[in-house]
Parts: sequence; structure tokens; C-alpha cells
Amino acid sequence: MNVKLLLVKRQEDIVVLTMNRPNKRNALSNALVTALENSFARLPKGSLCIVLQVAGEDFSAKLDVIDLIDAGTPNPVLFMRRSTQWHRVFDLIQFGGVPFVSVLKGDLIGGGRELATAAHLRVSERSVFVQLPEGQLGIFVGGGSVRIPSTLGDLCVIEIMLTGHSHDAEASLQLGLSHYVLDDGASAYPFADNHLRAPCDFVRARAPRRLKLHGGESTRSVIKSESSGLMTGV
Repeated sequence: MNVKLLLVKRQEDIVVLTMNRPNKRNALSNALVTALENSFARLPKGSLCIVLQVAGEDFSAKLDVIDLIDAGTPNPVLFMRRSTQWHRVFDLIQFGGVPFVSVLKGDLIGGGRELATAAHLRVSERSVFVQLPEGQLGIFVGGGSVRIPSTLGDLCVIEIMLTGHSHDAEASLQLGLSHYVLDDGASAYPFADNHLRAPCDFVRARAPRRLKLHGGESTRSVIKSESSGLMTGV
């Protein structure tokens, strides 16, 4: 059975993306990241914001190792190409011009943290469990180690990498990994609607054109040329 990896739904002017790999604990795969990238290319005009949530109990339990092996990415050259592609997609989230809210729950490990921290707002359910366990397993700490230092600071990230310490929802809130904590199962739609509508309408009224991020110009160069990082729903 061919199951869609990413479900896309529009609730008024809020786009809700649902990662749909519950049997894999929403582990990141090349196909899933590509589906995320394609969804940004088809973003409806006038979108207020994007909410990223998941089906199942876990936001993302690291990378899909089987997917990496099947694709031959133990080859270091292929691995670097894939990593570059994934970070391009994460850049689209962070610099793409539309506020992005990630709803965190269950396991948030490795590359899942990298995806989450690309979002402008991170909302945690109380079930969230955050960790970088690779160091304790004696393997390379890759996923989740690029954007997190800018959020937590280098020394804090080094400690997390070396010890493998985990963090629950309240600790993640204190560290800045998440900005708000919601009860398990609570909908993020009212949160996004209540918190983002006024500022986004303000920006939208003053931004008469959409940023063109899918042409030849890179995301970073476009953002550097703009006075504001968020040019919403235009």
C-alpha cells in the first residue's frame, strides 16, 4: 500500500503539514524531506503560517538508517550530497518567508532536532523527549548539531553531545529548545491563529510581493537583501 509520507491540509489560511510515518516513528528519510521541500513549492497564496505536526507518538526519532543503507549513503560523497539537500530544505523552513511552527511530541532525537530548530516557533507537548545519544553510542554526532548551537550555545551543546543527557518538556522550555508547552493532544491550530495572525497581517500588508526562493538565487542571498526575514503570505 502506497502511503503518503506528508499530509497537507489547509485550515482557513493556515497550512498544516503532517509527517506520516508513525510505524517508523517519523524517522527522517530522503523521500520525506523531499516531500517537505515540494510542499513549500506549492504553498497556497495568502498562507498565514505553516504548522508541522506528526501522526503517531513521536515527532522524529532520528534518521531512517535503513533508508540510508538502501540509498548507498555510507559512501561519504553521497552522504554529503544528501546532507546538503536536507539542509537546503531546513533553510527553506527558516528563511522561506512564512512563519513556521513545529509541534513537538514524543522522541525528538538527532536529525529530528535539526528539523525542529529550523522552525520559528517550537511548541512542545508534555510527552516530548529530547536527546543527542550518538556520543554515548560511540558514533558521529551529525544530525541536530548544526542549528542547535546557535540556540543553546556551544558549551551547552558539547555537554549534551558528550553525556547524552535527555530533556523533558519543561527542561526543553528552560533551555530554549521549545517556546511553549501544551497539554498532550492539544491542537496547535488555535495557538497559531491566536499568536500569529496580528503580526503576520501587519507584515503582509507591507509586503506587496512574494520572495522567489525557487529560482536561481539562493535562499540566504535573498534574505540578506531584504530588511525583514519574514515576508508572510504575499
